[in-house]
Amino acid sequence: MGNGSGTQPTPDASTTEATGYFSWSEGMELTDELERVARNIGCEERVVERMKADGVDEDAYWHIAPALATEQHLEEKYGIGFTAIDCYYNLSDNQSGTDACMVRLTADDGSGPADGFLARCDWNDDAAHPVWTETYFASYIAESYDAYVTGLVSDAVAACESAPVVAATIDAYTMFGDDMGPDTPIEDVARANVGALAIYVRDAPGLTEEAYDADVAAITEAARATGLHLLIDAACITNLSETTELTPEIGDSARREYIAPSAGTDLAGVLPGAKWKRSDVVNKA
Repeated sequence: MGNGSGTQPTPDASTTEATGYFSWSEGMELTDELERVARNIGCEERVVERMKADGVDEDAYWHIAPALATEQHLEEKYGIGFTAIDCYYNLSDNQSGTDACMVRLTADDGSGPADGFLARCDWNDDAAHPVWTETYFASYIAESYDAYVTGLVSDAVAACESAPVVAATIDAYTMFGDDMGPDTPIEDVARANVGALAIYVRDAPGLTEEAYDADVAAITEAARATGLHLLIDAACITNLSETTELTPEIGDSARREYIAPSAGTDLAGVLPGAKWKRSDVVNKA
């Protein structure tokens, strides 16, 4: 449980009385659901046993209850189960309030990031109606977003002699509210959010930097014509064996992690490298 040692502030009496969605009271029963969440977010065994005997203490409640409510809210939103694995309390926008928390969760069906995703539960404005924002939606729409955006530039890609590989993503840490969900058309998602378009070209004999730049420019202009706000990153990927397929994952790793190994070094021809890196932004607001 994030910083759940009892050192974090709990709401004062006026806050507790005003809260409709979360209501703690002295001697509150530790239900099976509250116990499950308490254990999952790291509540110590001695604390759990004490709460089973004496009731849920106030400090623990303000970690457990929002975490459980967030599980339930996301299950209703997406139609699958979620498990809270940590809860960080006292995360208001100005870092001085006590009416918000950040919950780390995993999806029970294994979707989303392996290390979990974040959801913020905020009840500052209306204690009876918390506001949730979360990063799971980025994973939920990842495939459809990639297909939608790359489809818009597919004609330009097909016309390139260098056979580029393209991929489109939305930042995995983007926080989405309930105004976007499973029923939101992907075109609305794309137009409301900043995305990234990666362009990778396989290095090949006879490929010149000028020809490479011409293909990247053609795809960039096609991206501009979509009207979407996109960050463009391109690279020519080197040191690929004849049997190695150039994928967005290989291209991304080479562009981010490696400089093309110099000829004559031990790594030359072993690790994928990246040269002729290019970056651009289209349709910036």
